[in-house]
Amino acid sequence: MRRLLLIMILAFVAAVAAAWLADHPGHAVIDWQDWRIEMSAVTLTLLIMGLTFVMLLLFRLLIWLFRDTPFAPEQRRARRQRKGMEAVHEALAALGGGRGRDATRNAEDAIKNLGATPLTLLLRAEAAHLKKDLHGAHEALSALAEREDSGVLGFRGLVALALQNNDLAEARALLAAAQTRDTDSLWVRELSNKLAVREGRWTEARAALKDLRRLKAIEPTEADRQEAALAQAEAVEADLAGNGTEALDFAREALKLDPRLTPAAVLAARLARGAGRSGMRDSILKDAWIARPHPDLLRAALQGIENEIPATKLHRLAEITGPDSILPEARLMRATLALEDEDWDAARLELDALLRAGHPSAEVYELLATLETAEHGDSIRAAEWQRTARTATHDKHWTCGDCGATRPHWAAVCTSCGGLGTLDWQTPGDLPLAATRRETFGLLAG
Repeated sequence: MRRLLLIMILAFVAAVAAAWLADHPGHAVIDWQDWRIEMSAVTLTLLIMGLTFVMLLLFRLLIWLFRDTPFAPEQRRARRQRKGMEAVHEALAALGGGRGRDATRNAEDAIKNLGATPLTLLLRAEAAHLKKDLHGAHEALSALAEREDSGVLGFRGLVALALQNNDLAEARALLAAAQTRDTDSLWVRELSNKLAVREGRWTEARAALKDLRRLKAIEPTEADRQEAALAQAEAVEADLAGNGTEALDFAREALKLDPRLTPAAVLAARLARGAGRSGMRDSILKDAWIARPHPDLLRAALQGIENEIPATKLHRLAEITGPDSILPEARLMRATLALEDEDWDAARLELDALLRAGHPSAEVYELLATLETAEHGDSIRAAEWQRTARTATHDKHWTCGDCGATRPHWAAVCTSCGGLGTLDWQTPGDLPLAATRRETFGLLAG
Protein backbone atom coordinates (compact mmCIF):
# COMPACT_ATOMS: atom_id res chain seq x y z
CA MET A 1 0.00 0.00 0.00
CA ARG A 2 2.83 2.37 0.88
CA ARG A 3 4.66 1.50 -2.31
CA LEU A 4 1.54 2.24 -4.40
CA LEU A 5 1.10 5.55 -2.62
CA LEU A 6 4.77 6.43 -3.27
CA ILE A 7 4.39 5.57 -6.98
CA MET A 8 1.29 7.76 -7.21
CA ILE A 9 3.12 10.66 -5.53
CA LEU A 10 6.08 10.30 -7.89
CA ALA A 11 3.79 10.14 -10.92
CA PHE A 12 2.02 13.28 -9.72
CA VAL A 13 5.31 15.12 -9.23
CA ALA A 14 6.49 14.01 -12.69
CA ALA A 15 3.22 15.21 -14.28
CA VAL A 16 3.49 18.60 -12.54
CA ALA A 17 7.13 18.92 -13.60
CA ALA A 18 6.23 18.04 -17.22
CA ALA A 19 3.40 20.56 -17.26
CA TRP A 20 5.66 23.23 -15.81
CA LEU A 21 8.34 22.51 -18.41
CA ALA A 22 5.68 22.67 -21.16
CA ASP A 23 4.65 26.12 -19.93
CA HIS A 24 8.25 27.28 -19.58
CA PRO A 25 10.06 25.62 -22.51
CA GLY A 26 13.27 27.57 -22.02
CA HIS A 27 16.49 27.20 -24.07
CA ALA A 28 19.73 25.46 -23.12
CA VAL A 29 23.15 26.12 -24.76
CA ILE A 30 26.33 24.15 -24.06
CA ASP A 31 29.67 25.59 -25.28
CA TRP A 32 32.65 23.25 -24.94
CA GLN A 33 35.87 24.08 -26.82
CA ASP A 34 34.83 24.14 -30.52
CA TRP A 35 31.50 22.47 -29.82
CA ARG A 36 28.17 24.29 -29.36
CA ILE A 37 25.04 22.37 -28.48
CA GLU A 38 21.64 24.04 -28.38
CA MET A 39 18.47 22.34 -27.18
CA SER A 40 15.29 23.02 -25.33
CA ALA A 41 15.12 22.60 -21.56
CA VAL A 42 12.70 19.70 -22.01
CA THR A 43 15.18 17.88 -24.24
CA LEU A 44 17.99 18.50 -21.76
CA THR A 45 15.85 17.18 -18.95
CA LEU A 46 14.98 14.04 -20.89
CA LEU A 47 18.63 13.59 -21.82
CA ILE A 48 19.71 13.87 -18.18
CA MET A 49 17.02 11.41 -17.15
CA GLY A 50 18.12 8.98 -19.89
CA LEU A 51 21.76 9.23 -18.86
CA THR A 52 20.80 8.69 -15.25
CA PHE A 53 18.82 5.61 -16.19
CA VAL A 54 21.76 4.23 -18.23
CA MET A 55 24.17 4.87 -15.34
CA LEU A 56 21.85 3.04 -12.97
CA LEU A 57 21.76 0.10 -15.38
CA LEU A 58 25.57 0.06 -15.63
CA PHE A 59 25.83 0.26 -11.85
CA ARG A 60 23.51 -2.69 -11.43
CA LEU A 61 25.45 -4.61 -14.10
CA LEU A 62 28.74 -4.03 -12.29
CA ILE A 63 27.21 -5.18 -9.01
CA TRP A 64 25.97 -8.33 -10.70
CA LEU A 65 29.35 -9.01 -12.29
CA PHE A 66 31.35 -8.58 -9.08
CA ARG A 67 28.93 -10.18 -6.66
CA ASP A 68 26.64 -12.71 -8.26
CA THR A 69 28.65 -14.22 -11.13
CA PRO A 70 31.39 -16.88 -11.03
CA PHE A 71 33.88 -14.09 -11.84
CA ALA A 72 33.14 -12.22 -8.63
CA PRO A 73 36.07 -12.13 -6.12
CA GLU A 74 33.93 -13.45 -3.28
CA GLN A 75 32.62 -16.23 -5.46
CA ARG A 76 36.15 -17.08 -6.55
CA ARG A 77 37.31 -17.19 -2.94
CA ALA A 78 34.38 -19.35 -1.93
CA ARG A 79 35.01 -21.68 -4.87
CA ARG A 80 38.71 -21.99 -4.00
CA GLN A 81 37.80 -22.62 -0.37
CA ARG A 82 35.36 -25.34 -1.39
CA LYS A 83 37.84 -27.01 -3.76
CA GLY A 84 40.54 -26.80 -1.12
CA MET A 85 38.41 -28.49 1.53
CA GLU A 86 37.39 -31.18 -0.95
CA ALA A 87 41.09 -31.81 -1.59
CA VAL A 88 41.70 -32.01 2.17
CA HIS A 89 38.94 -34.60 2.58
CA GLU A 90 40.24 -36.64 -0.35
CA ALA A 91 43.81 -36.45 0.98
CA LEU A 92 42.66 -37.73 4.37
CA ALA A 93 40.78 -40.58 2.70
CA ALA A 94 43.84 -41.45 0.61
CA LEU A 95 46.06 -41.44 3.71
CA GLY A 96 43.60 -43.70 5.50
CA GLY A 97 43.64 -46.08 2.53
CA GLY A 98 47.43 -46.03 2.21
CA ARG A 99 47.35 -44.47 -1.29
CA GLY A 100 50.45 -42.30 -1.20
CA ARG A 101 50.25 -40.95 -4.75
CA ASP A 102 46.62 -39.83 -4.39
CA ALA A 103 47.36 -38.35 -0.98
CA THR A 104 50.26 -36.31 -2.41
CA ARG A 105 48.22 -35.02 -5.34
CA ASN A 106 45.31 -33.96 -3.15
CA ALA A 107 47.62 -32.40 -0.56
CA GLU A 108 49.18 -30.25 -3.29
CA ASP A 109 45.69 -29.26 -4.52
CA ALA A 110 44.81 -28.28 -0.97
CA ILE A 111 47.92 -26.07 -0.71
CA LYS A 112 47.14 -24.53 -4.10
CA ASN A 113 43.62 -23.54 -3.07
CA LEU A 114 44.00 -22.90 0.66
CA GLY A 115 47.63 -21.86 0.90
CA ALA A 116 50.40 -23.25 3.12
CA THR A 117 48.30 -23.58 6.27
CA PRO A 118 49.18 -25.90 9.19
CA LEU A 119 46.62 -28.42 7.96
CA THR A 120 47.81 -28.49 4.34
CA LEU A 121 51.49 -28.64 5.31
CA LEU A 122 50.77 -31.50 7.68
CA LEU A 123 48.91 -33.35 4.94
CA ARG A 124 51.84 -32.84 2.57
CA ALA A 125 54.25 -34.19 5.19
CA GLU A 126 52.10 -37.25 5.93
CA ALA A 127 51.62 -37.98 2.23
CA ALA A 128 55.38 -37.77 1.62
CA HIS A 129 56.04 -39.99 4.63
CA LEU A 130 53.58 -42.57 3.30
CA LYS A 131 55.49 -42.60 -0.01
CA LYS A 132 58.81 -43.01 1.86
CA ASP A 133 59.81 -39.56 0.58
CA LEU A 134 61.72 -38.51 3.69
CA HIS A 135 63.15 -35.40 2.03
CA GLY A 136 59.69 -34.16 1.09
CA ALA A 137 58.36 -34.92 4.55
CA HIS A 138 61.29 -33.09 6.17
CA GLU A 139 60.75 -30.08 3.91
CA ALA A 140 57.05 -29.81 4.74
CA LEU A 141 57.64 -30.29 8.47
CA SER A 142 60.42 -27.68 8.48
CA ALA A 143 58.02 -25.17 6.90
CA LEU A 144 55.47 -26.10 9.55
CA ALA A 145 58.03 -25.70 12.35
CA GLU A 146 58.79 -22.13 11.23
CA ARG A 147 55.23 -21.01 11.88
CA GLU A 148 54.38 -19.31 15.15
CA ASP A 149 50.87 -20.75 15.37
CA SER A 150 51.70 -24.43 14.87
CA GLY A 151 55.47 -24.78 14.97
CA VAL A 152 55.30 -27.43 17.71
CA LEU A 153 53.54 -29.78 15.27
CA GLY A 154 56.42 -29.40 12.87
CA PHE A 155 58.97 -30.11 15.59
CA ARG A 156 57.07 -33.20 16.64
CA GLY A 157 57.11 -34.61 13.13
CA LEU A 158 60.79 -33.75 12.69
CA VAL A 159 61.65 -35.57 15.91
CA ALA A 160 59.73 -38.62 14.69
CA LEU A 161 61.69 -38.55 11.42
CA ALA A 162 64.98 -38.25 13.29
CA LEU A 163 64.08 -41.25 15.44
CA GLN A 164 63.15 -43.27 12.36
CA ASN A 165 66.55 -42.43 10.87
CA ASN A 166 68.18 -43.30 14.21
CA ASP A 167 69.67 -39.79 14.32
CA LEU A 168 69.52 -39.46 18.08
CA ALA A 169 71.63 -36.30 18.25
CA GLU A 170 69.24 -34.53 15.87
CA ALA A 171 66.27 -35.78 17.87
CA ARG A 172 67.72 -34.38 21.10
CA ALA A 173 68.37 -30.99 19.46
CA LEU A 174 64.84 -30.84 18.07
CA LEU A 175 63.33 -31.75 21.43
CA ALA A 176 65.30 -28.96 23.08
CA ALA A 177 64.05 -26.49 20.46
CA ALA A 178 60.48 -27.70 20.89
CA GLN A 179 60.79 -27.36 24.66
CA THR A 180 61.55 -23.65 24.25
CA ARG A 181 58.45 -23.21 22.08
CA ASP A 182 56.11 -25.08 24.42
CA THR A 183 57.43 -25.57 27.94
CA ASP A 184 54.30 -27.45 29.10
CA SER A 185 54.08 -29.92 26.24
CA LEU A 186 53.51 -33.52 27.31
CA TRP A 187 54.66 -34.98 24.03
CA VAL A 188 58.13 -33.53 24.61
CA ARG A 189 58.32 -35.45 27.88
CA GLU A 190 56.97 -38.59 26.21
CA LEU A 191 59.49 -38.46 23.38
CA SER A 192 62.29 -37.62 25.81
CA ASN A 193 61.38 -40.83 27.60
CA LYS A 194 61.39 -42.79 24.33
CA LEU A 195 64.72 -41.28 23.35
CA ALA A 196 66.26 -42.27 26.68
CA VAL A 197 64.89 -45.80 26.17
CA ARG A 198 66.29 -45.94 22.65
CA GLU A 199 69.73 -45.00 23.96
CA GLY A 200 69.57 -47.39 26.91
CA ARG A 201 69.66 -44.65 29.53
CA TRP A 202 67.38 -46.56 31.89
CA THR A 203 67.67 -44.27 34.93
CA GLU A 204 66.81 -41.19 32.87
CA ALA A 205 63.95 -43.04 31.22
CA ARG A 206 62.53 -44.03 34.63
CA ALA A 207 62.72 -40.40 35.81
CA ALA A 208 60.83 -39.24 32.71
CA LEU A 209 58.26 -42.01 33.17
CA LYS A 210 57.67 -41.02 36.79
CA ASP A 211 57.17 -37.43 35.61
CA LEU A 212 54.53 -38.62 33.13
CA ARG A 213 52.88 -40.68 35.86
CA ARG A 214 52.78 -37.62 38.14
CA LEU A 215 51.13 -35.57 35.39
CA LYS A 216 48.62 -38.41 34.79
CA ALA A 217 49.70 -38.56 31.16
CA ILE A 218 49.86 -42.36 31.25
CA GLU A 219 47.58 -45.02 32.66
CA PRO A 220 48.80 -46.42 36.01
CA THR A 221 48.84 -50.03 34.78
CA GLU A 222 50.76 -49.03 31.65
CA ALA A 223 53.20 -47.01 33.76
CA ASP A 224 53.75 -50.01 36.06
CA ARG A 225 54.42 -52.30 33.11
CA GLN A 226 56.90 -49.90 31.52
CA GLU A 227 58.67 -49.12 34.79
CA ALA A 228 58.95 -52.85 35.51
CA ALA A 229 60.64 -53.33 32.14
CA LEU A 230 63.07 -50.50 32.92
CA ALA A 231 63.84 -51.93 36.36
CA GLN A 232 64.51 -55.34 34.81
CA ALA A 233 66.81 -53.73 32.23
CA GLU A 234 68.74 -52.12 35.08
CA ALA A 235 68.87 -55.48 36.87
CA VAL A 236 70.39 -57.14 33.79
CA GLU A 237 73.02 -54.42 33.47
CA ALA A 238 73.90 -54.63 37.17
CA ASP A 239 74.15 -58.43 36.91
CA LEU A 240 76.48 -58.19 33.91
CA ALA A 241 78.59 -55.70 35.84
CA GLY A 242 78.89 -58.16 38.71
CA ASN A 243 76.72 -56.18 41.14
CA GLY A 244 74.58 -59.09 42.31
CA THR A 245 72.98 -57.36 45.29
CA GLU A 246 71.96 -54.34 43.22
CA ALA A 247 70.70 -56.59 40.43
CA LEU A 248 68.58 -58.58 42.89
CA ASP A 249 67.04 -55.38 44.26
CA PHE A 250 66.17 -54.16 40.76
CA ALA A 251 64.69 -57.54 39.76
CA ARG A 252 62.53 -57.70 42.89
CA GLU A 253 61.39 -54.12 42.27
CA ALA A 254 60.39 -55.15 38.73
CA LEU A 255 58.34 -58.03 40.14
CA LYS A 256 56.52 -55.71 42.53
CA LEU A 257 55.53 -53.53 39.59
CA ASP A 258 54.65 -56.46 37.30
CA PRO A 259 54.34 -59.90 38.99
CA ARG A 260 53.91 -61.50 35.55
CA LEU A 261 57.39 -60.47 34.40
CA THR A 262 58.91 -63.94 34.20
CA PRO A 263 62.47 -62.84 33.27
CA ALA A 264 62.68 -60.76 36.46
CA ALA A 265 61.58 -63.78 38.52
CA VAL A 266 64.13 -66.05 36.84
CA LEU A 267 66.95 -63.54 37.38
CA ALA A 268 65.93 -62.83 40.97
CA ALA A 269 65.71 -66.57 41.73
CA ARG A 270 69.18 -67.20 40.31
CA LEU A 271 70.68 -64.28 42.24
CA ALA A 272 68.94 -65.33 45.48
CA ARG A 273 70.23 -68.89 45.02
CA GLY A 274 73.74 -67.56 44.40
CA ALA A 275 73.49 -65.54 47.61
CA GLY A 276 72.47 -68.64 49.56
CA ARG A 277 68.92 -67.41 50.09
CA SER A 278 67.01 -70.51 48.98
CA GLY A 279 63.87 -69.49 50.84
CA MET A 280 63.67 -66.23 48.90
CA ARG A 281 64.31 -68.12 45.65
CA ASP A 282 61.43 -70.53 46.27
CA SER A 283 59.10 -67.73 47.29
CA ILE A 284 59.91 -65.74 44.14
CA LEU A 285 59.33 -68.73 41.85
CA LYS A 286 56.07 -69.76 43.54
CA ASP A 287 54.62 -66.24 43.37
CA ALA A 288 55.71 -65.88 39.75
CA TRP A 289 54.14 -69.25 38.85
CA ILE A 290 50.84 -68.17 40.38
CA ALA A 291 50.99 -64.87 38.48
CA ARG A 292 51.77 -66.61 35.18
CA PRO A 293 52.90 -70.20 34.59
CA HIS A 294 55.97 -70.24 32.40
CA PRO A 295 58.44 -73.03 31.51
CA ASP A 296 61.41 -70.78 32.34
CA LEU A 297 60.27 -70.75 35.98
CA LEU A 298 60.44 -74.56 36.08
CA ARG A 299 63.89 -74.57 34.49
CA ALA A 300 64.99 -72.06 37.11
CA ALA A 301 63.61 -74.32 39.83
CA LEU A 302 65.71 -77.23 38.53
CA GLN A 303 68.96 -75.30 38.45
CA GLY A 304 71.53 -76.90 40.71
CA ILE A 305 69.92 -80.35 40.71
CA GLU A 306 70.45 -81.26 37.06
CA ASN A 307 72.31 -84.43 38.05
CA GLU A 308 69.81 -85.58 40.67
CA ILE A 309 67.48 -88.54 40.18
CA PRO A 310 64.10 -87.92 38.45
CA ALA A 311 62.18 -88.30 41.70
CA THR A 312 64.12 -85.40 43.20
CA LYS A 313 63.42 -83.23 40.17
CA LEU A 314 59.71 -84.07 40.19
CA HIS A 315 59.55 -83.27 43.89
CA ARG A 316 61.21 -79.94 43.17
CA LEU A 317 58.66 -79.18 40.44
CA ALA A 318 55.81 -80.04 42.78
CA GLU A 319 57.16 -77.55 45.32
CA ILE A 320 56.76 -74.75 42.75
CA THR A 321 53.67 -75.80 40.80
CA GLY A 322 51.81 -77.66 43.51
CA PRO A 323 51.27 -81.45 43.50
CA ASP A 324 49.90 -82.96 40.29
CA SER A 325 49.40 -79.63 38.53
CA ILE A 326 47.33 -80.03 35.36
CA LEU A 327 48.61 -76.83 33.77
CA PRO A 328 50.12 -77.47 30.30
CA GLU A 329 53.52 -76.02 31.28
CA ALA A 330 53.79 -78.41 34.26
CA ARG A 331 52.67 -81.44 32.24
CA LEU A 332 55.16 -80.65 29.46
CA MET A 333 58.02 -80.39 31.94
CA ARG A 334 57.06 -83.67 33.64
CA ALA A 335 56.83 -85.36 30.21
CA THR A 336 60.26 -84.00 29.28
CA LEU A 337 61.77 -85.32 32.52
CA ALA A 338 60.11 -88.71 31.98
CA LEU A 339 61.59 -88.93 28.48
CA GLU A 340 65.03 -88.12 29.87
CA ASP A 341 64.58 -90.90 32.44
CA GLU A 342 63.22 -93.29 29.74
CA ASP A 343 60.00 -93.64 31.71
CA TRP A 344 57.86 -94.09 28.60
CA ASP A 345 54.62 -94.78 30.45
CA ALA A 346 54.83 -91.62 32.54
CA ALA A 347 55.72 -89.55 29.46
CA ARG A 348 52.81 -90.94 27.45
CA LEU A 349 50.44 -90.37 30.37
CA GLU A 350 51.28 -86.67 30.48
CA LEU A 351 51.22 -86.20 26.69
CA ASP A 352 47.91 -88.07 26.28
CA ALA A 353 46.43 -85.81 28.95
CA LEU A 354 47.54 -82.79 26.96
CA LEU A 355 45.95 -84.23 23.80
CA ARG A 356 42.66 -84.83 25.60
CA ALA A 357 42.71 -81.23 26.88
CA GLY A 358 42.31 -80.04 23.28
CA HIS A 359 44.36 -77.77 21.00
CA PRO A 360 47.84 -78.94 22.06
CA SER A 361 50.80 -76.95 20.84
CA ALA A 362 53.40 -78.10 18.33
CA GLU A 363 55.76 -78.92 21.21
CA VAL A 364 53.38 -81.68 22.40
CA TYR A 365 53.46 -83.36 18.99
CA GLU A 366 57.25 -83.05 18.82
CA LEU A 367 57.55 -84.84 22.17
CA LEU A 368 55.16 -87.53 20.95
CA ALA A 369 57.37 -88.03 17.90
CA THR A 370 60.39 -88.35 20.20
CA LEU A 371 58.50 -90.85 22.36
CA GLU A 372 57.54 -93.06 19.39
CA THR A 373 61.14 -93.15 18.19
CA ALA A 374 62.67 -93.76 21.62
CA GLU A 375 60.15 -96.35 22.87
CA HIS A 376 59.26 -98.30 19.74
CA GLY A 377 61.69 -97.12 17.07
CA ASP A 378 58.58 -96.31 14.98
CA SER A 379 59.89 -93.71 12.54
CA ILE A 380 56.68 -93.77 10.47
CA ARG A 381 54.49 -92.89 13.44
CA ALA A 382 57.06 -90.31 14.56
CA ALA A 383 56.95 -88.69 11.10
CA GLU A 384 53.15 -88.47 11.33
CA TRP A 385 53.41 -86.64 14.66
CA GLN A 386 55.98 -84.28 13.17
CA ARG A 387 53.70 -83.48 10.23
CA THR A 388 50.91 -82.76 12.70
CA ALA A 389 53.28 -80.49 14.64
CA ARG A 390 53.83 -78.33 11.55
CA THR A 391 50.11 -77.52 11.32
CA ALA A 392 49.39 -77.35 15.06
CA THR A 393 48.85 -74.30 17.17
CA HIS A 394 52.02 -72.26 17.40
CA ASP A 395 53.99 -72.45 20.60
CA LYS A 396 53.98 -69.36 22.75
CA HIS A 397 56.68 -66.80 22.13
CA TRP A 398 57.68 -63.45 23.50
CA THR A 399 55.42 -61.42 21.25
CA CYS A 400 55.18 -57.64 20.94
CA GLY A 401 51.70 -56.39 21.69
CA ASP A 402 52.26 -53.29 19.52
CA CYS A 403 53.71 -54.64 16.28
CA GLY A 404 53.27 -58.43 16.58
CA ALA A 405 56.98 -59.24 16.23
CA THR A 406 58.19 -62.37 18.03
CA ARG A 407 61.46 -62.99 19.84
CA PRO A 408 63.00 -66.12 21.38
CA HIS A 409 63.88 -64.18 24.55
CA TRP A 410 62.35 -61.30 26.47
CA ALA A 411 63.79 -57.79 26.10
CA ALA A 412 62.81 -54.50 27.68
CA VAL A 413 62.47 -52.88 24.25
CA CYS A 414 61.00 -54.41 21.09
CA THR A 415 63.70 -54.27 18.43
CA SER A 416 61.07 -54.02 15.69
CA CYS A 417 58.99 -51.06 16.86
CA GLY A 418 60.86 -49.70 19.88
CA GLY A 419 57.95 -50.37 22.24
CA LEU A 420 58.88 -50.41 25.92
CA GLY A 421 57.69 -53.41 27.92
CA THR A 422 55.47 -54.59 25.07
CA LEU A 423 56.79 -58.17 24.84
CA ASP A 424 54.40 -60.66 26.40
CA TRP A 425 54.34 -64.48 26.56
CA GLN A 426 51.60 -65.52 24.17
CA THR A 427 50.91 -67.05 20.78
CA PRO A 428 51.10 -64.57 17.88
CA GLY A 429 47.58 -65.56 16.83
CA ASP A 430 46.21 -64.33 20.14
CA LEU A 431 47.14 -60.75 19.34
CA PRO A 432 44.35 -58.27 18.64
CA LEU A 433 44.14 -56.96 15.10
CA ALA A 434 45.39 -53.56 16.24
CA ALA A 435 48.70 -55.11 17.21
CA THR A 436 49.58 -55.95 13.60
CA ARG A 437 48.35 -52.72 12.04
CA ARG A 438 50.48 -50.42 9.92
CA GLU A 439 50.47 -46.87 11.19
CA THR A 440 49.15 -44.52 8.49
CA PHE A 441 49.60 -41.26 10.31
CA GLY A 442 53.06 -42.19 11.49
CA LEU A 443 54.74 -38.82 11.97
CA LEU A 444 52.64 -37.68 14.90
CA ALA A 445 51.64 -41.05 16.29
CA GLY A 446 54.72 -41.42 18.43
